[in-house]
Amino acid sequence: MPSWNRSQNPPDVLPPSIIMGLVVACALPLVTNLFGIRWGINPIDAGTALQQVRGEIVVTLLSWTAACTGVVTAVSAFSMFRLRGDVTTPILGTALLFCGLMDAANALAINGILVSASDPSRFADFTDAMTRLTYALIITLGTAPFALGFITPEWSGSRNNRNAGFLICAAIVFGLGAFSIVELCAWIPELPKTVFPASSIPRPLDAFTLIIYLITGIFFLPRFYKQYPSLFSHGLLLSVIPHILLQMYMAFGSRRFDDNAAVIAHYLKIVGYLVPFIGLLCDYSRVSQVEAKMLSTEAQLQLARQLQQALLPREAPVIRNYQLAGFSIPAEAVGGDYFDYLVYGDGSIGLVIADVSGHDLGASILMSQTRAFLRADLSVGHDPAIIAERLNRFLCDGDILNHRFVSLFFARLIPEEHELRYIAAGQPGVILLPDGETQALSPTGPVLGFDPHCQFVQEQTKLPPGSLLLLYTDGITETTDTSGFALGTQPLYELLHAGKGQSAEHLTSVIKTAVLRHAGQRGPVDDLTCLLLKRSPQDANLPLNIGASLAQTTKV
Repeated sequence: MPSWNRSQNPPDVLPPSIIMGLVVACALPLVTNLFGIRWGINPIDAGTALQQVRGEIVVTLLSWTAACTGVVTAVSAFSMFRLRGDVTTPILGTALLFCGLMDAANALAINGILVSASDPSRFADFTDAMTRLTYALIITLGTAPFALGFITPEWSGSRNNRNAGFLICAAIVFGLGAFSIVELCAWIPELPKTVFPASSIPRPLDAFTLIIYLITGIFFLPRFYKQYPSLFSHGLLLSVIPHILLQMYMAFGSRRFDDNAAVIAHYLKIVGYLVPFIGLLCDYSRVSQVEAKMLSTEAQLQLARQLQQALLPREAPVIRNYQLAGFSIPAEAVGGDYFDYLVYGDGSIGLVIADVSGHDLGASILMSQTRAFLRADLSVGHDPAIIAERLNRFLCDGDILNHRFVSLFFARLIPEEHELRYIAAGQPGVILLPDGETQALSPTGPVLGFDPHCQFVQEQTKLPPGSLLLLYTDGITETTDTSGFALGTQPLYELLHAGKGQSAEHLTSVIKTAVLRHAGQRGPVDDLTCLLLKRSPQDANLPLNIGASLAQTTKV
Protein backbone atom coordinates (compact mmCIF):
# COMPACT_ATOMS: atom_id res chain seq x y z
CA MET A 1 0.00 0.00 0.00
CA PRO A 2 1.41 3.43 -0.88
CA SER A 3 2.79 5.42 2.02
CA TRP A 4 4.08 8.95 2.27
CA ASN A 5 5.06 11.64 4.71
CA ARG A 6 1.91 13.63 5.41
CA SER A 7 3.89 16.52 6.83
CA GLN A 8 5.51 17.06 3.41
CA ASN A 9 2.55 16.17 1.16
CA PRO A 10 -0.94 17.70 1.26
CA PRO A 11 -3.54 15.19 2.54
CA ASP A 12 -5.66 15.28 -0.65
CA VAL A 13 -2.83 15.01 -3.19
CA LEU A 14 -1.40 11.72 -4.39
CA PRO A 15 2.18 11.04 -3.25
CA PRO A 16 4.97 12.43 -5.47
CA SER A 17 6.17 8.88 -6.19
CA ILE A 18 2.82 8.01 -7.79
CA ILE A 19 2.74 11.24 -9.79
CA MET A 20 6.28 10.57 -10.99
CA GLY A 21 5.29 7.03 -11.92
CA LEU A 22 2.40 8.42 -13.97
CA VAL A 23 4.77 10.76 -15.82
CA VAL A 24 7.15 7.88 -16.58
CA ALA A 25 4.30 5.63 -17.72
CA CYS A 26 2.95 8.32 -20.07
CA ALA A 27 6.39 9.20 -21.45
CA LEU A 28 7.46 5.58 -21.97
CA PRO A 29 5.86 5.11 -25.43
CA LEU A 30 7.36 8.32 -26.79
CA VAL A 31 10.83 7.53 -25.44
CA THR A 32 10.79 4.00 -26.79
CA ASN A 33 9.61 5.23 -30.19
CA LEU A 34 12.47 7.75 -30.25
CA PHE A 35 14.88 4.84 -29.79
CA GLY A 36 13.27 2.95 -32.66
CA ILE A 37 11.17 0.55 -30.59
CA ARG A 38 7.75 0.16 -32.18
CA TRP A 39 4.73 -1.12 -30.24
CA GLY A 40 2.63 -2.13 -33.24
CA ILE A 41 2.19 -5.57 -34.75
CA ASN A 42 3.14 -5.88 -38.39
CA PRO A 43 0.72 -8.18 -40.25
CA ILE A 44 2.21 -11.21 -41.97
CA ASP A 45 0.70 -13.61 -44.46
CA ALA A 46 3.18 -16.43 -43.94
CA GLY A 47 3.75 -18.36 -40.77
CA THR A 48 1.54 -20.29 -38.40
CA ALA A 49 -2.09 -19.44 -37.87
CA LEU A 50 -1.20 -18.15 -34.39
CA GLN A 51 1.46 -15.83 -35.80
CA GLN A 52 -0.96 -14.47 -38.35
CA VAL A 53 -3.42 -13.38 -35.65
CA ARG A 54 -0.86 -12.11 -33.16
CA GLY A 55 -2.16 -8.54 -33.63
CA GLU A 56 -5.62 -9.65 -32.54
CA ILE A 57 -4.09 -11.51 -29.58
CA VAL A 58 -2.13 -8.48 -28.35
CA VAL A 59 -5.08 -6.11 -28.69
CA THR A 60 -7.34 -8.68 -27.03
CA LEU A 61 -4.99 -8.98 -24.04
CA LEU A 62 -4.82 -5.21 -23.72
CA SER A 63 -8.60 -4.88 -24.05
CA TRP A 64 -9.27 -7.54 -21.43
CA THR A 65 -6.71 -5.94 -19.09
CA ALA A 66 -8.43 -2.58 -19.50
CA ALA A 67 -11.82 -4.22 -19.01
CA CYS A 68 -10.76 -6.01 -15.80
CA THR A 69 -9.06 -2.86 -14.47
CA GLY A 70 -12.15 -0.79 -15.18
CA VAL A 71 -14.58 -3.24 -13.58
CA VAL A 72 -12.41 -3.77 -10.48
CA THR A 73 -11.99 -0.02 -10.05
CA ALA A 74 -15.73 0.48 -10.52
CA VAL A 75 -16.61 -2.12 -7.88
CA SER A 76 -14.07 -0.59 -5.49
CA ALA A 77 -15.46 2.87 -6.21
CA PHE A 78 -18.99 1.83 -5.28
CA SER A 79 -17.65 0.15 -2.13
CA MET A 80 -15.88 3.37 -1.18
CA PHE A 81 -19.09 5.27 -1.80
CA ARG A 82 -20.93 3.10 0.72
CA LEU A 83 -18.05 3.52 3.15
CA ARG A 84 -17.54 7.28 2.88
CA GLY A 85 -20.41 8.66 0.79
CA ASP A 86 -17.88 10.40 -1.47
CA VAL A 87 -19.76 11.78 -4.49
CA THR A 88 -16.74 11.36 -6.79
CA THR A 89 -16.80 7.59 -6.56
CA PRO A 90 -20.15 6.80 -8.25
CA ILE A 91 -19.32 9.11 -11.15
CA LEU A 92 -16.09 7.36 -12.00
CA GLY A 93 -17.49 3.98 -10.97
CA THR A 94 -20.36 4.29 -13.45
CA ALA A 95 -18.04 5.37 -16.26
CA LEU A 96 -15.51 2.62 -15.61
CA LEU A 97 -18.13 -0.08 -15.26
CA PHE A 98 -19.80 0.92 -18.49
CA CYS A 99 -16.60 1.25 -20.49
CA GLY A 100 -14.96 -1.79 -18.92
CA LEU A 101 -17.84 -3.96 -20.05
CA MET A 102 -17.75 -2.36 -23.50
CA ASP A 103 -14.02 -3.15 -23.65
CA ALA A 104 -14.87 -6.75 -22.85
CA ALA A 105 -17.53 -6.84 -25.57
CA ASN A 106 -15.11 -5.23 -27.99
CA ALA A 107 -12.49 -7.89 -27.22
CA LEU A 108 -15.08 -10.55 -28.01
CA ALA A 109 -15.82 -8.82 -31.31
CA ILE A 110 -12.12 -8.61 -32.29
CA ASN A 111 -11.81 -12.37 -31.82
CA GLY A 112 -14.98 -13.11 -33.75
CA ILE A 113 -16.79 -14.51 -30.72
CA LEU A 114 -19.38 -11.75 -30.98
CA VAL A 115 -20.56 -12.02 -34.58
CA SER A 116 -21.52 -8.78 -36.34
CA ALA A 117 -23.60 -8.18 -39.44
CA SER A 118 -21.16 -5.57 -40.72
CA ASP A 119 -17.47 -5.90 -41.48
CA PRO A 120 -15.72 -7.25 -38.31
CA SER A 121 -12.87 -4.75 -38.60
CA ARG A 122 -15.25 -1.79 -38.95
CA PHE A 123 -17.38 -3.16 -36.13
CA ALA A 124 -14.37 -3.43 -33.77
CA ASP A 125 -13.13 0.05 -34.69
CA PHE A 126 -16.56 1.60 -34.21
CA THR A 127 -17.29 0.02 -30.81
CA ASP A 128 -13.77 0.82 -29.62
CA ALA A 129 -14.19 4.49 -30.56
CA MET A 130 -17.63 4.58 -28.91
CA THR A 131 -16.12 3.18 -25.70
CA ARG A 132 -13.62 6.03 -25.49
CA LEU A 133 -16.24 8.64 -26.37
CA THR A 134 -18.71 7.27 -23.81
CA TYR A 135 -16.12 7.34 -21.03
CA ALA A 136 -15.27 10.96 -21.82
CA LEU A 137 -18.94 11.97 -21.89
CA ILE A 138 -19.79 10.29 -18.59
CA ILE A 139 -16.84 11.94 -16.83
CA THR A 140 -17.74 15.31 -18.32
CA LEU A 141 -21.48 15.13 -17.68
CA GLY A 142 -20.89 13.68 -14.21
CA THR A 143 -18.55 16.41 -13.01
CA ALA A 144 -19.82 19.49 -14.87
CA PRO A 145 -22.91 20.11 -12.66
CA PHE A 146 -20.70 20.10 -9.56
CA ALA A 147 -17.96 22.19 -11.15
CA LEU A 148 -20.45 24.79 -12.39
CA GLY A 149 -22.19 25.01 -9.01
CA PHE A 150 -25.53 23.51 -10.06
CA ILE A 151 -25.07 20.88 -7.36
CA THR A 152 -23.40 21.92 -4.09
CA PRO A 153 -21.45 19.68 -1.69
CA GLU A 154 -24.17 20.16 0.94
CA TRP A 155 -26.92 19.07 -1.46
CA SER A 156 -25.08 15.97 -2.57
CA GLY A 157 -23.78 15.05 0.89
CA SER A 158 -27.26 15.06 2.42
CA ARG A 159 -28.45 12.49 -0.11
CA ASN A 160 -25.47 10.18 -0.54
CA ASN A 161 -26.68 7.46 1.80
CA ARG A 162 -30.18 7.52 0.34
CA ASN A 163 -28.87 7.19 -3.21
CA ALA A 164 -26.75 4.08 -2.57
CA GLY A 165 -29.49 1.73 -3.78
CA PHE A 166 -30.20 3.91 -6.78
CA LEU A 167 -26.53 3.88 -7.78
CA ILE A 168 -26.38 0.10 -7.57
CA CYS A 169 -29.42 -0.14 -9.85
CA ALA A 170 -27.88 2.44 -12.18
CA ALA A 171 -24.67 0.42 -12.34
CA ILE A 172 -26.62 -2.69 -13.31
CA VAL A 173 -28.52 -0.76 -15.96
CA PHE A 174 -25.29 0.71 -17.36
CA GLY A 175 -23.67 -2.70 -17.38
CA LEU A 176 -26.54 -4.22 -19.32
CA GLY A 177 -26.57 -1.11 -21.52
CA ALA A 178 -22.92 -1.60 -22.46
CA PHE A 179 -23.56 -5.05 -23.87
CA SER A 180 -26.83 -3.92 -25.40
CA ILE A 181 -25.09 -1.15 -27.36
CA VAL A 182 -22.47 -3.57 -28.65
CA GLU A 183 -25.15 -6.12 -29.48
CA LEU A 184 -27.18 -3.45 -31.30
CA CYS A 185 -24.12 -2.44 -33.30
CA ALA A 186 -23.63 -6.08 -34.22
CA TRP A 187 -27.08 -6.16 -35.83
CA ILE A 188 -26.54 -3.05 -37.97
CA PRO A 189 -25.46 -4.13 -41.49
CA GLU A 190 -23.49 -0.99 -42.31
CA LEU A 191 -21.88 0.82 -39.38
CA PRO A 192 -20.46 4.33 -39.87
CA LYS A 193 -16.82 4.36 -40.87
CA THR A 194 -14.54 5.65 -38.10
CA VAL A 195 -11.07 5.11 -39.62
CA PHE A 196 -9.79 7.01 -42.67
CA PRO A 197 -6.21 5.79 -43.23
CA ALA A 198 -5.43 8.26 -46.02
CA SER A 199 -6.52 11.33 -44.05
CA SER A 200 -4.28 13.56 -41.92
CA ILE A 201 -6.73 12.87 -39.07
CA PRO A 202 -7.40 9.16 -39.58
CA ARG A 203 -9.82 8.92 -36.65
CA PRO A 204 -11.97 12.11 -36.53
CA LEU A 205 -14.31 10.69 -33.86
CA ASP A 206 -11.33 10.35 -31.53
CA ALA A 207 -10.37 13.93 -32.35
CA PHE A 208 -13.82 14.97 -31.12
CA THR A 209 -13.27 12.89 -27.96
CA LEU A 210 -9.90 14.61 -27.50
CA ILE A 211 -11.64 18.00 -27.51
CA ILE A 212 -14.03 16.79 -24.80
CA TYR A 213 -11.11 15.63 -22.63
CA LEU A 214 -9.31 18.96 -23.08
CA ILE A 215 -12.40 20.93 -22.03
CA THR A 216 -13.02 18.62 -19.08
CA GLY A 217 -9.38 18.59 -17.96
CA ILE A 218 -8.99 22.36 -18.17
CA PHE A 219 -12.34 23.62 -16.87
CA PHE A 220 -14.42 20.98 -15.09
CA LEU A 221 -12.15 18.55 -13.25
CA PRO A 222 -9.94 21.17 -11.51
CA ARG A 223 -13.06 22.88 -10.13
CA PHE A 224 -14.58 19.53 -9.23
CA TYR A 225 -11.43 18.53 -7.33
CA LYS A 226 -11.45 21.87 -5.51
CA GLN A 227 -15.00 21.26 -4.28
CA TYR A 228 -14.47 17.57 -3.47
CA PRO A 229 -10.81 17.20 -2.51
CA SER A 230 -9.76 13.61 -1.96
CA LEU A 231 -7.06 11.25 -3.15
CA PHE A 232 -9.62 9.60 -5.38
CA SER A 233 -10.77 12.83 -7.06
CA HIS A 234 -7.12 13.87 -7.44
CA GLY A 235 -6.51 10.56 -9.20
CA LEU A 236 -9.51 11.27 -11.41
CA LEU A 237 -8.00 14.65 -12.31
CA LEU A 238 -4.59 13.16 -13.14
CA SER A 239 -6.13 10.34 -15.17
CA VAL A 240 -7.07 12.88 -17.83
CA ILE A 241 -3.40 13.08 -18.84
CA PRO A 242 -3.08 9.51 -20.20
CA HIS A 243 -6.56 9.78 -21.75
CA ILE A 244 -5.58 12.97 -23.63
CA LEU A 245 -2.40 11.29 -24.87
CA LEU A 246 -4.45 8.23 -25.79
CA GLN A 247 -6.78 10.32 -27.93
CA MET A 248 -3.86 12.09 -29.62
CA TYR A 249 -2.29 8.77 -30.59
CA MET A 250 -5.61 7.44 -31.88
CA ALA A 251 -6.81 10.61 -33.64
CA PHE A 252 -3.58 11.49 -35.43
CA GLY A 253 -1.52 8.30 -35.54
CA SER A 254 -3.61 5.14 -35.69
CA ARG A 255 -4.67 3.81 -39.07
CA ARG A 256 -5.08 0.16 -38.09
CA PHE A 257 -6.38 -1.49 -34.93
CA ASP A 258 -2.98 -3.09 -34.12
CA ASP A 259 -0.47 -0.49 -35.33
CA ASN A 260 2.02 1.38 -33.11
CA ALA A 261 -0.35 4.21 -32.13
CA ALA A 262 -3.29 1.86 -31.48
CA VAL A 263 -1.31 -0.46 -29.18
CA ILE A 264 0.11 2.55 -27.31
CA ALA A 265 -3.44 3.91 -26.97
CA HIS A 266 -4.67 0.63 -25.46
CA TYR A 267 -1.73 0.73 -23.05
CA LEU A 268 -2.52 4.34 -22.05
CA LYS A 269 -6.15 3.41 -21.48
CA ILE A 270 -5.00 0.92 -18.84
CA VAL A 271 -2.84 3.63 -17.26
CA GLY A 272 -5.81 6.01 -17.29
CA TYR A 273 -7.95 3.42 -15.49
CA LEU A 274 -5.21 2.61 -12.97
CA VAL A 275 -4.55 6.19 -11.77
CA PRO A 276 -7.93 6.68 -10.03
CA PHE A 277 -7.70 3.08 -8.81
CA ILE A 278 -4.40 3.91 -7.07
CA GLY A 279 -6.04 7.02 -5.63
CA LEU A 280 -8.83 4.78 -4.39
CA LEU A 281 -6.30 2.45 -2.74
CA CYS A 282 -4.65 5.44 -1.07
CA ASP A 283 -8.04 6.60 0.19
CA TYR A 284 -8.72 3.09 1.50
CA SER A 285 -5.34 3.14 3.23
CA ARG A 286 -6.05 6.50 4.81
CA VAL A 287 -9.53 5.46 5.94
CA SER A 288 -8.08 2.27 7.44
CA GLN A 289 -5.39 4.23 9.27
CA VAL A 290 -7.96 6.69 10.60
CA GLU A 291 -10.23 3.87 11.75
CA ALA A 292 -7.33 2.07 13.41
CA LYS A 293 -6.34 5.28 15.16
CA MET A 294 -9.93 5.86 16.23
CA LEU A 295 -10.18 2.32 17.62
CA SER A 296 -6.91 2.80 19.48
CA THR A 297 -8.06 6.17 20.83
CA GLU A 298 -11.41 4.70 21.82
CA ALA A 299 -9.69 1.87 23.68
CA GLN A 300 -7.47 4.38 25.50
CA LEU A 301 -10.47 6.54 26.37
CA GLN A 302 -12.34 3.52 27.68
CA LEU A 303 -9.36 2.70 29.87
CA ALA A 304 -9.24 6.33 31.03
CA ARG A 305 -12.97 6.13 31.79
CA GLN A 306 -12.48 3.00 33.87
CA LEU A 307 -9.63 4.62 35.76
CA GLN A 308 -11.64 7.77 36.34
CA GLN A 309 -14.67 5.85 37.53
CA ALA A 310 -12.39 3.92 39.88
CA LEU A 311 -11.48 7.22 41.56
CA LEU A 312 -15.10 7.72 42.64
CA PRO A 313 -16.14 6.27 45.99
CA ARG A 314 -17.71 2.85 45.56
CA GLU A 315 -19.48 2.99 48.93
CA ALA A 316 -20.54 5.74 51.26
CA PRO A 317 -19.32 5.85 54.88
CA VAL A 318 -21.78 4.68 57.53
CA ILE A 319 -22.74 7.71 59.65
CA ARG A 320 -25.08 7.62 62.61
CA ASN A 321 -28.43 9.25 61.69
CA TYR A 322 -27.23 10.06 58.14
CA GLN A 323 -27.23 8.51 54.71
CA LEU A 324 -24.93 9.41 51.85
CA ALA A 325 -25.17 8.59 48.13
CA GLY A 326 -23.95 10.01 44.85
CA PHE A 327 -23.26 9.35 41.20
CA SER A 328 -21.23 10.82 38.35
CA ILE A 329 -21.88 10.20 34.66
CA PRO A 330 -19.45 11.72 32.13
CA ALA A 331 -21.00 13.12 28.94
CA GLU A 332 -18.20 11.59 26.89
CA ALA A 333 -15.70 8.82 27.56
CA VAL A 334 -14.20 10.90 30.38
CA GLY A 335 -15.37 14.02 32.15
CA GLY A 336 -14.45 16.81 34.53
CA ASP A 337 -16.98 16.23 37.33
CA TYR A 338 -16.41 14.28 40.49
CA PHE A 339 -17.64 13.83 44.03
CA ASP A 340 -15.94 12.37 47.08
CA TYR A 341 -16.31 11.52 50.76
CA LEU A 342 -13.40 12.31 53.08
CA VAL A 343 -13.21 10.92 56.61
CA TYR A 344 -11.50 13.00 59.29
CA GLY A 345 -9.87 11.49 62.35
CA ASP A 346 -12.27 13.29 64.71
CA GLY A 347 -15.32 11.63 63.15
CA SER A 348 -16.35 14.47 60.89
CA ILE A 349 -16.96 13.87 57.19
CA GLY A 350 -15.77 15.92 54.23
CA LEU A 351 -18.19 16.22 51.31
CA VAL A 352 -16.84 17.28 47.93
CA ILE A 353 -18.43 17.96 44.58
CA ALA A 354 -16.45 19.68 41.83
CA ASP A 355 -16.89 20.61 38.18
CA VAL A 356 -13.88 21.25 35.95
CA SER A 357 -14.73 23.30 32.86
CA GLY A 358 -15.01 21.02 29.86
CA HIS A 359 -15.63 17.30 29.70
CA ASP A 360 -12.66 15.99 27.79
CA LEU A 361 -9.41 14.22 28.64
CA GLY A 362 -7.80 17.45 29.91
CA ALA A 363 -10.73 18.04 32.25
CA SER A 364 -10.48 14.49 33.61
CA ILE A 365 -6.75 14.91 34.30
CA LEU A 366 -7.37 18.17 36.14
CA MET A 367 -10.18 16.51 38.07
CA SER A 368 -7.77 13.75 39.18
CA GLN A 369 -5.24 16.38 40.30
CA THR A 370 -7.92 18.20 42.28
CA ARG A 371 -9.02 14.99 43.97
CA ALA A 372 -5.45 13.97 44.78
CA PHE A 373 -4.68 17.39 46.31
CA LEU A 374 -7.79 17.42 48.51
CA ARG A 375 -7.08 13.95 49.84
CA ALA A 376 -3.43 14.74 50.48
CA ASP A 377 -4.18 18.12 52.12
CA LEU A 378 -6.51 16.86 54.84
CA SER A 379 -3.58 16.61 57.26
CA VAL A 380 -3.11 20.39 57.14
CA GLY A 381 -6.40 21.13 58.86
CA HIS A 382 -10.14 20.72 58.84
CA ASP A 383 -11.11 24.24 57.85
CA PRO A 384 -12.78 24.12 54.39
CA ALA A 385 -11.78 27.72 53.67
CA ILE A 386 -8.09 27.06 54.30
CA ILE A 387 -8.17 23.91 52.18
CA ALA A 388 -9.93 25.74 49.35
CA GLU A 389 -7.37 28.58 49.39
CA ARG A 390 -4.49 26.12 49.26
CA LEU A 391 -6.15 24.22 46.41
CA ASN A 392 -6.73 27.48 44.53
CA ARG A 393 -3.05 28.43 44.79
CA PHE A 394 -2.06 24.95 43.64
CA LEU A 395 -4.28 25.18 40.57
CA CYS A 396 -3.07 28.69 39.70
CA ASP A 397 0.59 27.77 40.12
CA GLY A 398 2.39 27.13 36.82
CA ASP A 399 -0.74 27.60 34.69
CA ILE A 400 -1.80 24.07 35.55
CA LEU A 401 -5.36 24.86 34.52
CA ASN A 402 -4.45 25.82 30.95
CA HIS A 403 -7.30 28.35 30.82
CA ARG A 404 -9.71 26.13 32.72
CA PHE A 405 -11.41 26.66 36.06
CA VAL A 406 -12.88 24.51 38.82
CA SER A 407 -16.12 25.12 40.68
CA LEU A 408 -16.12 23.44 44.07
CA PHE A 409 -18.47 22.81 46.99
CA PHE A 410 -16.46 21.57 49.95
CA ALA A 411 -18.21 20.89 53.27
CA ARG A 412 -17.34 19.40 56.60
CA LEU A 413 -20.16 17.59 58.38
CA ILE A 414 -19.98 17.26 62.18
CA PRO A 415 -22.55 14.50 62.74
CA GLU A 416 -22.83 14.87 66.54
CA GLU A 417 -23.71 18.55 66.19
CA HIS A 418 -25.62 18.20 62.90
CA GLU A 419 -23.59 21.12 61.67
CA LEU A 420 -22.35 21.76 58.16
CA ARG A 421 -19.36 24.06 57.59
CA TYR A 422 -18.77 24.78 53.93
CA ILE A 423 -17.34 26.93 51.19
CA ALA A 424 -19.04 27.23 47.81
CA ALA A 425 -16.50 28.29 45.19
CA GLY A 426 -18.87 29.03 42.35
CA GLN A 427 -20.73 25.81 43.13
CA PRO A 428 -24.02 26.26 45.00
CA GLY A 429 -25.94 23.75 47.05
CA VAL A 430 -29.40 23.49 48.56
CA ILE A 431 -30.99 22.06 51.68
CA LEU A 432 -34.49 20.64 51.29
CA LEU A 433 -36.42 20.97 54.54
CA PRO A 434 -39.06 18.43 55.64
CA ASP A 435 -41.93 20.86 54.99
CA GLY A 436 -40.93 21.21 51.32
CA GLU A 437 -39.15 24.55 51.69
CA THR A 438 -35.63 25.01 50.39
CA GLN A 439 -32.59 26.72 51.89
CA ALA A 440 -30.14 27.88 49.24
CA LEU A 441 -26.43 27.57 49.97
CA SER A 442 -25.20 30.34 47.69
CA PRO A 443 -21.61 30.63 46.47
CA THR A 444 -19.24 32.06 49.06
CA GLY A 445 -16.43 32.80 46.62
CA PRO A 446 -15.37 32.65 42.97
CA VAL A 447 -14.39 29.53 41.08
CA LEU A 448 -10.87 28.21 41.58
CA GLY A 449 -8.08 28.97 39.18
CA PHE A 450 -8.34 32.70 38.44
CA ASP A 451 -6.80 34.54 41.37
CA PRO A 452 -4.12 32.81 43.48
CA HIS A 453 -4.61 35.36 46.29
CA CYS A 454 -8.37 34.90 46.53
CA GLN A 455 -9.76 34.25 50.03
CA PHE A 456 -12.84 32.14 50.68
CA VAL A 457 -15.48 32.77 53.33
CA GLN A 458 -16.59 29.77 55.33
CA GLU A 459 -20.28 29.48 56.19
CA GLN A 460 -22.06 27.11 58.51
CA THR A 461 -25.59 25.88 58.96
CA LYS A 462 -27.60 23.27 60.82
CA LEU A 463 -29.26 20.25 59.22
CA PRO A 464 -32.75 19.74 60.73
CA PRO A 465 -34.16 16.20 61.16
CA GLY A 466 -35.51 14.83 57.88
CA SER A 467 -33.64 17.40 55.78
CA LEU A 468 -31.70 16.70 52.58
CA LEU A 469 -28.48 18.31 51.42
CA LEU A 470 -28.46 18.26 47.62
CA LEU A 471 -25.27 19.03 45.68
CA TYR A 472 -25.19 18.81 41.90
CA THR A 473 -23.28 20.15 38.92
CA ASP A 474 -24.94 22.32 36.29
CA GLY A 475 -25.06 19.45 33.80
CA ILE A 476 -28.09 18.06 35.67
CA THR A 477 -30.29 21.15 35.72
CA GLU A 478 -29.17 22.31 32.26
CA THR A 479 -29.94 19.00 30.55
CA THR A 480 -32.30 19.74 27.68
CA ASP A 481 -34.90 17.62 25.93
CA THR A 482 -35.43 17.38 22.18
CA SER A 483 -37.31 20.69 22.23
CA GLY A 484 -34.44 22.49 23.95
CA PHE A 485 -36.13 22.92 27.34
CA ALA A 486 -33.80 22.60 30.33
CA LEU A 487 -34.77 20.34 33.21
CA GLY A 488 -34.28 23.02 35.88
CA THR A 489 -34.30 22.65 39.66
CA GLN A 490 -38.01 22.47 40.49
CA PRO A 491 -38.57 18.93 39.10
CA LEU A 492 -35.65 17.71 41.22
CA TYR A 493 -37.09 19.28 44.37
CA GLU A 494 -40.49 17.76 43.66
CA LEU A 495 -39.02 14.30 43.13
CA LEU A 496 -37.04 14.48 46.35
CA HIS A 497 -39.97 15.79 48.36
CA ALA A 498 -42.25 13.06 47.00
CA GLY A 499 -39.70 10.37 47.91
CA LYS A 500 -38.46 11.82 51.20
CA GLY A 501 -39.27 8.53 52.95
CA GLN A 502 -36.89 6.62 50.67
CA SER A 503 -33.18 6.02 51.18
CA ALA A 504 -30.54 8.43 49.86
CA GLU A 505 -29.36 5.84 47.37
CA HIS A 506 -32.87 5.38 46.03
CA LEU A 507 -33.33 9.14 45.69
CA THR A 508 -30.11 9.55 43.70
CA SER A 509 -31.25 6.72 41.42
CA VAL A 510 -34.56 8.56 40.88
CA ILE A 511 -32.68 11.76 39.96
CA LYS A 512 -30.42 9.89 37.55
CA THR A 513 -33.38 8.24 35.82
CA ALA A 514 -35.27 11.53 35.53
CA VAL A 515 -32.31 13.38 34.03
CA LEU A 516 -31.50 10.66 31.49
CA ARG A 517 -35.15 10.36 30.50
CA HIS A 518 -35.34 14.12 30.00
CA ALA A 519 -32.21 14.03 27.79
CA GLY A 520 -33.76 11.34 25.58
CA GLN A 521 -31.87 9.24 23.05
CA ARG A 522 -29.16 11.80 22.37
CA GLY A 523 -28.03 11.56 26.00
CA PRO A 524 -26.57 14.31 28.18
CA VAL A 525 -24.30 16.93 26.62
CA ASP A 526 -22.56 17.75 29.89
CA ASP A 527 -21.28 15.70 32.82
CA LEU A 528 -23.88 14.72 35.41
CA THR A 529 -22.84 14.58 39.07
CA CYS A 530 -24.97 14.54 42.19
CA LEU A 531 -24.30 14.07 45.92
CA LEU A 532 -27.10 13.64 48.45
CA LEU A 533 -26.86 13.74 52.26
CA LYS A 534 -30.00 12.76 54.16
CA ARG A 535 -30.58 13.19 57.88
CA SER A 536 -32.97 10.76 59.50
CA PRO A 537 -36.31 12.21 60.69
CA GLN A 538 -35.61 10.89 64.18
CA ASP A 539 -32.16 10.40 65.62
CA ALA A 540 -31.40 6.81 66.56
CA ASN A 541 -28.93 5.68 69.20
CA LEU A 542 -26.84 3.61 66.83
CA PRO A 543 -23.15 2.94 67.45
CA LEU A 544 -20.90 5.39 65.65
CA ASN A 545 -19.28 3.39 62.85
CA ILE A 546 -17.77 5.88 60.49
CA GLY A 547 -15.83 4.37 57.61
CA ALA A 548 -16.56 0.73 58.45
CA SER A 549 -17.88 0.08 54.97
CA LEU A 550 -15.99 2.87 53.26
CA ALA A 551 -14.01 2.01 50.14
CA GLN A 552 -11.49 4.38 48.67
CA THR A 553 -11.71 7.19 51.25
CA THR A 554 -8.90 8.76 53.22
CA LYS A 555 -8.83 8.71 56.98
CA VAL A 556 -6.59 11.16 58.81
